[in-house]
Amino acid sequence: MAEKKWALKSIRQRLMLYLLVTVFVVMSLFGLARTVFITSTIHEEWQEKAEKLNRLAALALVNPIWDYNRRGINSVGDALMQNKEIGWVTIEAEGAKVIYHKGKEGDEYQTDKIVTVHEPVYKDESVIGTLNVGITTHYRQRDIQREIGQAVAGIIVVLGILWLMILFVSRSVIKPIEALSKGTDEIARGNLEKRLPVLSQDEIGVLAERFNYMLERLEWMQQERERTQAALAESEERFRKAFHHIADVVGIVRLADRKYIDVSESFFRMLGYQREEIIGRRSLEFGLWKERQDYEELYEELRVSGAVRQREGAWLTKDRSVRSGVYSAEVIEIGGEGCVLFAWHDISERKMAEEQVRQARDELEVKVEVRTQELTAMNEELTAINQELIHTLEQLNQTQDKLIQSEKMAAMGTLVAGIAHEINTPLGLGVTLASRWGELNRDLEGKYENGRLSRNALKNYLQESKEIDEMLERNLERAAKLVQNFKQISVDQASEIRRVFKVREYLDGILLTLHPKLKHTRIEVIVDCDENCELDAYPGGFGQIITNLVMNSLLHGYEAGAAGMIQINGEQTDDHFVLSYRDDGKGMDGSVLAKIFEPFYTTNRGGGSTGLGMYVIYNIVTQLFKGSIECRSEVGHGIQVVIRLPNGVLEGNQLSEG
Repeated sequence: MAEKKWALKSIRQRLMLYLLVTVFVVMSLFGLARTVFITSTIHEEWQEKAEKLNRLAALALVNPIWDYNRRGINSVGDALMQNKEIGWVTIEAEGAKVIYHKGKEGDEYQTDKIVTVHEPVYKDESVIGTLNVGITTHYRQRDIQREIGQAVAGIIVVLGILWLMILFVSRSVIKPIEALSKGTDEIARGNLEKRLPVLSQDEIGVLAERFNYMLERLEWMQQERERTQAALAESEERFRKAFHHIADVVGIVRLADRKYIDVSESFFRMLGYQREEIIGRRSLEFGLWKERQDYEELYEELRVSGAVRQREGAWLTKDRSVRSGVYSAEVIEIGGEGCVLFAWHDISERKMAEEQVRQARDELEVKVEVRTQELTAMNEELTAINQELIHTLEQLNQTQDKLIQSEKMAAMGTLVAGIAHEINTPLGLGVTLASRWGELNRDLEGKYENGRLSRNALKNYLQESKEIDEMLERNLERAAKLVQNFKQISVDQASEIRRVFKVREYLDGILLTLHPKLKHTRIEVIVDCDENCELDAYPGGFGQIITNLVMNSLLHGYEAGAAGMIQINGEQTDDHFVLSYRDDGKGMDGSVLAKIFEPFYTTNRGGGSTGLGMYVIYNIVTQLFKGSIECRSEVGHGIQVVIRLPNGVLEGNQLSEG
């Protein structure tokens, strides 16, 4: 009897041990898997949110940084600072110059808890600045620790309950265990709302009740996770508000079916649509694009390179009026799904102004052409009267001189506009650096007056002052060089003074003034001329020749956006300087080539050409320089212009040198 009792007790002990060990292992693995899953989920959600936030902020900073718009830069930086997970934001312009910086105080924003994220800001595929964001890991670690603590507590509670249940294990365990097994199978399939039936009041019944309690705890933990996700959603909502109230049009399109997921409020204000007319639909369905080819080219370039930068396009509003804009787009991933994030900057007013200028120019050309015809008719009518014919010819010569001078002034206007644009960048940066230097001086003065001036503070002041000084010197030297170059070229073009000048150096200066025109094209200019080559002639006329040749190629030689190459070669002989100019553009046929030096002849009437460019070049070469000019061209093979200028005393030239 004693042996039987001992054996029964031994079996019970083993059963208790087996159950305890088994449940402990299962719950431990479950808790570990759950902890790893939740930790991974929090990390991924946090990283995805940070990357998306930085990309959108970088896109929003393109125009403010490019235009040096302090209000726009501060608006984006302040919007980022509203996120509690962001400890500091620093925005740098090109050259690592800080144009915005703000930070938060508190233990959660200590240096050891900050992860720094850098996002470059692109303009025309060039980096114009950097967005630096310090994101605290405090809230992420707090969520992870809370989840781990809850998992450990759940395991401890379940093990405690199990131990109490095992102490009361008695007879009839098989049937209740089978019921428990069936119930746990359904729970294992994810049905946390399932409750195990309590078939007895013994240990198995208690186990079923405790298991149901554990399920309630799991449901509670799931609700906690949902509350955490709701908090993340609230943070995303703040970002969404910043997204919707940005000045430019910003939107997200699903790449798979090209349907709109979301757009900013400026989309509806600018184009007149309602949200339900846009979201979930393709742009082709509601007729957004004026030209379908632009739409197809956008997605083809996104497919090839993954991004589109600063491309012009036309959209149609709901009332079918045309809006012109510059758009950029990039392929991103949201929730594991490929999407297109785009930004669209409206330039309709600018295009309207350009169209008005073009129409005015066309009207002026028509008036000039009509006036020329009237003068020609008058000349024919007065042919019989010799004295009146001479007078009429004198008037025509005067008109011709004025038109040529007008063409020179137009070129001078282009030069002034280009140089003003180029000087604006170093001078603007110089003003900013000077302002920063003033802030440093006031800060140092304050520390000195308050008796808080330390050696380290003085060292930092001297270091930053040195950097500012070097940057100021570089930018002011650049501005001075531009001004000096502009002064020399403008004086040369405004006068007909003869002097000795270095050809290569003068060519480089002329091309520098044309840089604002060339940088918006894909045309490369190559100059091949000896650095020591000198020419004793009229630099103003020489500059007018090069300017008119380059502008003629840009206007007539290439389609908009086409790539090409312009070659300028200079060679000095014993008594001549030979200038060879060549482009690889469209070229021209024999009928056009025969009239190329005639005044007012142009193949681009109404497109910005007066027909005087090559005529002015011909007069400068033959009349001012007493040289020769030859032009060769074939359709599809570009144009070559060979100019021979005498280098030395220009005999017979009656033009004044003053």
